[in-house]
Amino acid sequence: MELHRWHATWSIDHWNTELAVPFSYWLMHNLPISGWQKMMLLSYDNLVERFLQILSILRSSSMVVCRSCNNLVTAMSEVICLAREGGIGTYVNPAGAMHEVITVASASVKTVGNPSTDFSWFPDYAWTCCYCNHCHNFMGWKFTSTKPDMVPQIFWGLRRESLRTGCHFDLNLQHLDSDSSFSDGVQISQIDGEISSAIFLEESDDQF
Repeated sequence: MELHRWHATWSIDHWNTELAVPFSYWLMHNLPISGWQKMMLLSYDNLVERFLQILSILRSSSMVVCRSCNNLVTAMSEVICLAREGGIGTYVNPAGAMHEVITVASASVKTVGNPSTDFSWFPDYAWTCCYCNHCHNFMGWKFTSTKPDMVPQIFWGLRRESLRTGCHFDLNLQHLDSDSSFSDGVQISQIDGEISSAIFLEESDDQF
């Protein structure tokens, strides 16, 4: 049941227990996990063991950080589903560049430029380019609704290749915009001079 309810924005159609095997593949495709983690999960022939490993990954690797500098960007719990296929999709821009994008409800990134609806991948949403607060790496786009009745009004589409996962302890997501520093494989977030959380980074350099 915990996997079924992993995020309230995901379609209930995917929680048919008679489709357990394809559901496990769907989870591996849509959850923000690394390539090496997917390979490990595929090595389990026992479906129960595979689901237990997925749960273990979700519980331990709950944060998402910048791949270039390890600055905190968002959390796995912030992933939202805006398409039936899941929270991760592949999109092509007018220049022919392909981007694998994960949609999230909240992200600690900075926007540059004005919103534009030109060639938007999401109808009735305007996009604005987003960059890492720390190293200025290109992270993706902020999407803002152009109509008052759209849900959600705002979300972020982050480039999968710009991100990786990390573990956290005692993190308050309300402080995603707070200053942070990185040292010796541990991301330390400080609120008013006090340490509020620690994010221990995954050993693998593979993107999630």
